[in-house]
Amino acid sequence: TAAPLFPALIPIPISDGDTTEAKTLVVGLTIEDETRAYPVALVESFGILHDTLGDQDIVLVSRGPGLGVTAYREHEITFDYLSGPADALEAIDLEGDRWFLDEEKIVSVIDSRLRRALPLRIAYWFAWQDAYPETTLAGAN
Repeated sequence: TAAPLFPALIPIPISDGDTTEAKTLVVGLTIEDETRAYPVALVESFGILHDTLGDQDIVLVSRGPGLGVTAYREHEITFDYLSGPADALEAIDLEGDRWFLDEEKIVSVIDSRLRRALPLRIAYWFAWQDAYPETTLAGAN
């Protein structure tokens, strides 16, 4: 089943997370000295979530609730939706090309282009914010 694309024309709300519960589970990323936390529940609810962090276009992908989150640089490729069961998930880009996903990489079915997974950390919001005081939080109201 196709997961919806996070609205590309509407920026992901970003805040300092002051109203976020301390034990909210987040995925933390740092790119070019910019840090951001993404609530795991947010990524799981959309399946695929696009953002720009440290001037890099990235995509976060979840196979579903409790199945983890992986992040990749998009490098001029925009992934549109997810297809297939969690254990054989594929991302479909805007050109209609299929990409195989796993926790280490995403690979084009057509020409074997490869995007390696970005290093990320799973943490509670209070711990991530303590370690990275200048962080922002995606999806916060």
